[in-house]
Amino acid sequence: MCLIFRKNGRVAGSQLVSRMARLVRRFGIVAILVLTTVLGRAQQSPQPAAIAPPKPDADAGPRIVIGSTPKADAATANALPVQPVAAPVADGGRVPNLNALITDMIRTMPSGGGYATNAQSFAALRQCARSDGQGRLTLNLDVAHPSFCSGATYLVFLSVIEELQRRGQLPLPPEVVTALEVRTQPDGTGIWGRWNANGPGTARLFYELGLGRNFTDFAEARPGDFIKMFWNEGIGSTERGHSAIFIGTSKDEYGLDTVTFWSSNVPGGYGLKTIPRTNIKRVLFSRLENPRGLAAAARLPARDDYLAAMLKRPSTPVEMMRMVGLGDRVPPPVLPEPIAPKTPAKPSATPGNTSGEKAAPAQTPGATPTPKKNFFQKVFGK
Repeated sequence: MCLIFRKNGRVAGSQLVSRMARLVRRFGIVAILVLTTVLGRAQQSPQPAAIAPPKPDADAGPRIVIGSTPKADAATANALPVQPVAAPVADGGRVPNLNALITDMIRTMPSGGGYATNAQSFAALRQCARSDGQGRLTLNLDVAHPSFCSGATYLVFLSVIEELQRRGQLPLPPEVVTALEVRTQPDGTGIWGRWNANGPGTARLFYELGLGRNFTDFAEARPGDFIKMFWNEGIGSTERGHSAIFIGTSKDEYGLDTVTFWSSNVPGGYGLKTIPRTNIKRVLFSRLENPRGLAAAARLPARDDYLAAMLKRPSTPVEMMRMVGLGDRVPPPVLPEPIAPKTPAKPSATPGNTSGEKAAPAQTPGATPTPKKNFFQKVFGK
């Protein structure tokens, strides 16, 4: 059988003519009919589309990559990762919505009771928290007065632990529960000594045990965050500060920002308080996220030298940030709010007087009005 060669879907011209001539000489009209039929079918068969050469500047369009992930670009690589949803403590993860539990525990705390930092208030705090020796914490809040700020926030912290244990969500070694008790611990020693220390006591404990994260931005704060407020620029031995639980922010009648918190406050004791945000020179938040980190408390050094030193020396913002896991960043200063313009007081007038003239000075009931002196009486004393 004769073969017909094709090139790019077409019969080569010179070869086709020579073959047709030979076929006509050998087979005559029959060969011509066969050749015509073959060429007709070849023309009707689909031809592969011509592939245009790639253009280097052309848009390649969307691509589908199977079996691999495209390499992230610079913007994606620098983006913050999506935070996973927290799992319950019972499953070995972090308890969700602990802030709500903290605010619930505030409602169980006593009200008032007075503020004091004396032997009586420390003795009352020591009587509040007890370990049963089997790894369970029990609290007696009825004796927790008078009180002071760091003792109040520590009791709320212990109340959360007690509640999680009651739910079966926070098993702790007995020695850790015993270590939570308040004894005569100097600043920086033990769990309570760390919480009660000058400077970033609570935040330092959170960082050491991985209890949660520390931060300094009011925009990130939520009700139920622990907060250390500094009334002056000092940290450590030169500081004046307050340990509290953040409740929220708002604006007063002049449009200035205020901060509301719960603690034991001067002079009444336990309760809420709202102050102008300008009163706060520096702030450090601590959010409880992983109470199971307390299980590592038995491995803590007996004393934190940094916090112990805060009784005798000041610290710098850079040092404080480093000691609470925030690197060498200096916390952003709390900028003072603009002073609201005061509305000038209208001149008082006597009842019924609408002229705007000042009223005469009020007299003591039953007193004789003092007669007004003229010029000569003022000069000569008569």
